Amino acid sequence: DQLVEFLSNTAVFTATLAGIGVAVIIWWFSRSDKVLEEYEVGALYVYPIKSCKGVPVKSRPIYERGFKSDRQWMVVTEEEGAFMTQRQKPKMALIQPSLPNDDSQELVLNAPGMPEIRVPIVKVDRRSQMDVYIWGDRVEAVDQGDAAAAWLTAFLSTPEEPLRLVRVLE
Repeated sequence: DQLVEFLSNTAVFTATLAGIGVAVIIWWFSRSDKVLEEYEVGALYVYPIKSCKGVPVKSRPIYERGFKSDRQWMVVTEEEGAFMTQRQKPKMALIQPSLPNDDSQELVLNAPGMPEIRVPIVKVDRRSQMDVYIWGDRVEAVDQGDAAAAWLTAFLSTPEEPLRLVRVLE
């Protein structure tokens, strides 16, 4: 009787151990980091202004909403605050922004046939704050000034359809 009970307990223990072993093996090979080992990042770009050219970077701090300065600015219509993309304004692809550094606190914009413009980053205040719309969702933003607006309107639009450059608030 004791021998039968011992063998029965041993069989149950062995089967349980085998089941756990199989589960561990399945878990080990299904881990997401194992899959990621097959990929390699060849280049990293940050897009300071939505729908404009990207800026190559070697590394970039990552925050909850993504890379630092990535898609932090956008072009919107002055009247409605609706954001613009390359679908509406294909020439946005020609605008080359630079990343602001901690010393300058300005965004530099270049485009073919346009003078370079240095846009000081406007801090949050009630006069410059405005609501803008991304795919119908309301977002708070800070208008980056009349000089940037005039530059964008001259390059992308007409005086009848003025545009603004805004910085999206986190």
